[in-house]
Amino acid sequence: MNVKLIKTQFPYCIHRIEDGRYVILNRNYKPLGMTREDSVDWVDYAPHAIELRLTPKRIEQLDAQGNGSESRVYLYYSIHTVTQADEWAAYCKRLKVLALMTTSTKNTPENPPESDEWRQRRLSREGDG
Repeated sequence: MNVKLIKTQFPYCIHRIEDGRYVILNRNYKPLGMTREDSVDWVDYAPHAIELRLTPKRIEQLDAQGNGSESRVYLYYSIHTVTQADEWAAYCKRLKVLALMTTSTKNTPENPPESDEWRQRRLSREGDG
């Protein structure tokens, strides 16, 4: 497998930023697609952030290390092990969970109602636009 491709183009972790949104980062802790050559060491994550609802169940499904939280979830543990067949298969299952996540407003056990805090954040962003 092309390790450089995996390190830059595949999700390594999901990181919550200050406003409660999330950015999906590659192994270099850059937004997906960015390589070290693309930018300086520091990157403003806000322009790359999206809204996700990370429930405890989703965190468990996505987390490769068993210690994920709402602030950060790792989708694989090591670039050296994710390229092994069994780890690759497990990683692909986690990618499927991530790909199927929705920001739908329909309330289900997997997509709970929006909290007051989230609603206030969403409304303030919509008012700014």
